[in-house]
Amino acid sequence: MNQGRRKKTNEIETLAKKTKGHGKSHPEASSYSTLTKQSPKEIQRERETMMVRSASTRFAGAFFLVIFLVDLVRCEECTRTCIAQNCDTLSIRYGKYCGIGHSGCPGEEPCDDLDACCMVHDSCVEAKGMTNISCHKKFQKCVNRLSKSIKQSKNIKVGFSKQCPYSVVIPTVNQGMDIGIMFSQLGNDMRTEL
Repeated sequence: MNQGRRKKTNEIETLAKKTKGHGKSHPEASSYSTLTKQSPKEIQRERETMMVRSASTRFAGAFFLVIFLVDLVRCEECTRTCIAQNCDTLSIRYGKYCGIGHSGCPGEEPCDDLDACCMVHDSCVEAKGMTNISCHKKFQKCVNRLSKSIKQSKNIKVGFSKQCPYSVVIPTVNQGMDIGIMFSQLGNDMRTEL
């Protein structure tokens, strides 16, 4: 809502309060309630909703800035070896491609099936952008197919790392992707509002 409209709304609300109970009705006050058809409580709820959205938008912006900066710092390094670090935290680095800002060098083969899902996801977000939700959903489908395959193998498939087995890594990357989708939705909503 722009400044002029907000000021006019406040003036009309003040007039409505002054004339209430005096048997008089100010023409602008009655036309305001007719035009908006909102009670003061509804107007207050709308203001609170806008404040929450604004705070969420700022938080999402800060989150994406941090991710961008981490990615920028790490983007100079590409990985040629299979790594298994922080496998149960959101700062996970797994294989050559899994983890925020963690990417294999061009032409590098993934370390295992999960790393292959991460490689495809990296290519997708590189082409379509970090907030592209379809890239994130495709990644989740790839990981779900892998999880089914693991169950069918009676948990014989464990991934390339004994210290970071699929049973630990898959829930971690799923949690990270759920958070990524949530922030992507907030970021996309922010762009829509602007």
